[in-house]
Amino acid sequence: MVEAQATLDIKFVDVKSARKKLKENAGKVAQEEDDKLEDQGLTLTSSFGTLAARRGVGVGLYFKILPWFGWMMVFMMFCAVPYLITINTSVFTDEAHKYDHTFGVKVFDTFELASFTFAAIVDNAKDAGLLQYMNTLIAGTWDGPMEKRTFLIWISVVDAFAIIALTAATGWLWYEVWKWLAKVDDRTREVADYSIIVGGLPPTVTATEVMDVVLVKNLAFVLAACKKVHRIEGLTSFLIDLKDKEGRQHQLEQNALAAGAQKVLSTARGAMGAAADAAGKAVNAAANAATTAATTVATTAAAAAAAAAAKTAAIIDMGSTAGAAAAAADVEAAKETHGAPGAATSFSPAMQRKMNKAESRIQVQRNKIHEFIDSGKMTTQAAFVTFNTENMRIDACNALPSGWWSAWFTPKQFLFEHAGQKWRLWVQRAASPDDYKYENMSTRIRNNYLIQCCTGAIMFGLILLCAAMITLLNTHASKSARDFKWDVPSMVKPLSKFNATTYNAYYNQFLRPKPSSGSGRRHLQAAARLYADSDNVDYYYMCRNSWVYDTCSAAVNNNTNLGLGNVQFNMRFMKEWTFGKWNSTNATELAESKLARLLFERPVRRYLSTCADNPTAPECYRANHTWVDVSGCLPCYCYALSEIDATKQGPGFIAHVKDTCKQYWAPFDLQRDGVKVAISFVIAIINSILSVVLRMLKVYVERHWTVTATERSLAIWTYVVKVVNSIVVLLVVNCSTLSELQNDAMESEVNGSNGWLSNLALSGLFDDFSPGWYQNVGFSIMILMMINVTSPFVRSISERITKLILQLQVMFLHCGRLHTPEQFNNAWRTPAFTLEQRSSDILFNLTLALLFGSGMPLCYLICAVYLLVLYWWDRANIAHFRQPSQRYSAALPRLMLFFFPVLIVLHCAFGIWMHTFFDPDVDPEVVMQAMVASNQDPTVIQAGCGGSDYANTTVLEPGSSAG
Repeated sequence: MVEAQATLDIKFVDVKSARKKLKENAGKVAQEEDDKLEDQGLTLTSSFGTLAARRGVGVGLYFKILPWFGWMMVFMMFCAVPYLITINTSVFTDEAHKYDHTFGVKVFDTFELASFTFAAIVDNAKDAGLLQYMNTLIAGTWDGPMEKRTFLIWISVVDAFAIIALTAATGWLWYEVWKWLAKVDDRTREVADYSIIVGGLPPTVTATEVMDVVLVKNLAFVLAACKKVHRIEGLTSFLIDLKDKEGRQHQLEQNALAAGAQKVLSTARGAMGAAADAAGKAVNAAANAATTAATTVATTAAAAAAAAAAKTAAIIDMGSTAGAAAAAADVEAAKETHGAPGAATSFSPAMQRKMNKAESRIQVQRNKIHEFIDSGKMTTQAAFVTFNTENMRIDACNALPSGWWSAWFTPKQFLFEHAGQKWRLWVQRAASPDDYKYENMSTRIRNNYLIQCCTGAIMFGLILLCAAMITLLNTHASKSARDFKWDVPSMVKPLSKFNATTYNAYYNQFLRPKPSSGSGRRHLQAAARLYADSDNVDYYYMCRNSWVYDTCSAAVNNNTNLGLGNVQFNMRFMKEWTFGKWNSTNATELAESKLARLLFERPVRRYLSTCADNPTAPECYRANHTWVDVSGCLPCYCYALSEIDATKQGPGFIAHVKDTCKQYWAPFDLQRDGVKVAISFVIAIINSILSVVLRMLKVYVERHWTVTATERSLAIWTYVVKVVNSIVVLLVVNCSTLSELQNDAMESEVNGSNGWLSNLALSGLFDDFSPGWYQNVGFSIMILMMINVTSPFVRSISERITKLILQLQVMFLHCGRLHTPEQFNNAWRTPAFTLEQRSSDILFNLTLALLFGSGMPLCYLICAVYLLVLYWWDRANIAHFRQPSQRYSAALPRLMLFFFPVLIVLHCAFGIWMHTFFDPDVDPEVVMQAMVASNQDPTVIQAGCGGSDYANTTVLEPGSSAG
């Protein structure tokens, strides 16, 4: 019965169990690969030579030049530190106040990203060249004055000397790399050192017509079909082996089970016989003892019976144990006696159908291969020629053109004749045999160039779409920057004190409730209830009354501590304050008013702001120790500015509101500031998407002959696309010189037609590297560089997520398909360490730093941090996380070295452009004439020219001015 049961028990191999076994096998393969990499003995501090020996000369050279780039950026940042300290602690002032740091302009009162750029320098368009002195606060002491001209020349000279030192360091790096590569090359000799590849051959040429060489045929179709067959055969072989293993295991289990059952049965039978014999002997003993006493007979019989029972139990127990031991021993013995595949395991019906389908697919591919070979389409594409010496290879390379492009300049007498035609041959040094992608060599070089042109067209179209998206975000950011989130309760808090002490004492009638109308009135009244002593105080009407502004203006003008002299300060409702005759239309007076505002606005702003927070502060007393309550002046003034539609105002108004009313509006707004940051994130995301698309095009569409050529092309194209999308697009989008399209767009928006044009049109505001450009465009560039600092970690996380997705795909999202062992192994294999993406990212960040570092020195620091993070994280990927990598050549690291001198030249060009925006030898009279000319147009006069003439006035009493 046992043997019959073992024979009839059939075990099936189904798709689910096969997928599980494929997963286990893939995990074992991945672990074996990791163990091999661990045996290399690489650590975080392994030398560059060790890295080159273990992972290829390209990886070693990559880690050798990366610290050089990092230290170069640190050096450039170190040279810019004096500028950063000086510009953030200096006040620009004029000749009359050059020894007084109280007067003048300090562009940024607090540290922010723009304060570390050229935006912190007062340009001539703002001060007419009159603020030519600087006072600097160093270690709590004001030093100066220093001429602005000296400062501008000084930072230019420092930048020039820094770039000279950087050029010298680059030359030394080239020498070190050349010496290191020569040392490595001397240690190794490859077949590529003696071989060349000949291209441009006729398709029908044979080897005997050239020389005894190896011809490269059109094998693309054959190799592609062979790859498919290889993958399918790998799956079928794995499944057959799995079935055989399962069959052997099943047979072993059945044989062990049968052997164990037989042992237990024989042991039980022996135990039963022994028990019967013991019982017979006990009966005989009882009969022989019949003549003895009853007690003795009973005792002896009981003892014999007990002994027989114990022996029987021991024998049975021993038989069971022996049977189990024998069964375990039979499992080992069956491996030798029953090693052949058992007939008890078979494929399930679904699995058998997949096996039949796989066999048919293999046969189809085989037939296609035979048909292609028989068709005679295997034309000659190239030829490999190997020489006896390296000098012979060098002579051959020098005698013929070195590429497809140069072959077009070959004289006719040197063309290769075949079948009545002349062919342009070219010769290159051959690469390593494992570097060639032989399936791609069926594509002619000229066809590859055409494909690359198509790739460029695709990238250009994608960049245009990205530029439109960035333009929309830029326009939205420009509008959001003008949308202030006012903190009305903070305005009302000082107004309650001002009403009780000054305003209410003169205007009791304003305690009467006023009709509520207008959104601004409702907001102010609602906030007033939080702080006012009485709900019927009309702060809205109070801040609109001209008496408030008349009183505040007179208080400022009469405060001799402010040093205004003959300059008259004017405040009016919904107007920017002015420092001059309020109702003047004379262009010269308007220009002088603007210049006076530069000198005296900072102390006036500080005076009103301090007194709004603390009306009894020492700064609120005038020189004669008299006190005038001005605590409500700045809140009412800022409330009036909040009633102006800021979205229709220029940059000057926005800057004035930010500096003057900074305590009454939210410094951070998610919508306003989030859009500016979102531009940088969108650029970074678009760059990543373009990189993925480029990789797919380069690997699967373009058909480069070697892996190195594919990687080099991918690195260059990715770098160029990032530069165009991140730098060129930002510069063009924010350029104001493209005004024709802008004007058409604005007109269409006003007319209500072609609304899409107004949204997509360029809305740039800058025609030069002005201070405003650094605050807007420069801000986005620095945020983008900060995002790039995290790119090494993001890359590693994305690689792990990609592997996880592949694992989910082959295990659960397979749609009934059984993937091949190669696909399972790829899903569980550790992500590879690649250089092409890293090389393009390094070049991109170096480009951002060197192009804009002159005007934004903080870019050097961000780039240095990025290179430092990348260096140690990549070392950890190689040594600790054991990422595999191919044996890279020196092509990609040398590509970075080739581009770096070009970046230095571009740095010089952009540096000159940025530094020359500030003219150190400006003539104030010329600039004044320009400002006067600009004010001839009435539309140029800002809204802030309203107010009253308060010459020699005192604090006004109620009723003295109708306003």
